Amino acid sequence: MKLNDLAGNQKGFTIQEIMVAIIVSSLLVSFSFSVFLFAHKLFHSWQRKMELRGLVGTTLQRIALDVLRAREVQELTDTTFILAVGIDRQLVYRFDGARIIRNDVRIGTQENVELKLVIAQSADQLRNTADRLRITVIAKHEDLEYSAEAEVSPKQSARYEFVNSAVGL
Repeated sequence: MKLNDLAGNQKGFTIQEIMVAIIVSSLLVSFSFSVFLFAHKLFHSWQRKMELRGLVGTTLQRIALDVLRAREVQELTDTTFILAVGIDRQLVYRFDGARIIRNDVRIGTQENVELKLVIAQSADQLRNTADRLRITVIAKHEDLEYSAEAEVSPKQSARYEFVNSAVGL
């Protein structure tokens, strides 16, 4: 029996068929990998947005609750916000454009996240009520930025109410 007869009777794949199969399978693998990378990048971006949103929301809630629980606003400047909470107790907020500090404890200790606090005070002249505070918290991380705001009316001290009632007489 000759060697050529054995090889000629066997059926198999030609080199062209094997090359086509390798090319098609490598295209499928590269497409799957690119879809995976896109999904991973999309999820990572969504996760960073949700972290910023959560940080801004909790910071805004904390400040709004502190304002509502406070007896009065003692000081409001560009970098300091002081609330009288008890007879001898104060809440001191300091902010410098990159971080917010509440009673010497930094809020939002995440690295590379800048927190800004903007507090605007306005009086409601029509209803003759106390000042309202518009609190805006802005978080920025690399190319993402998220902000939220709330409007709260702090309680007024008895002194403030007495002065306003005496003026109205």
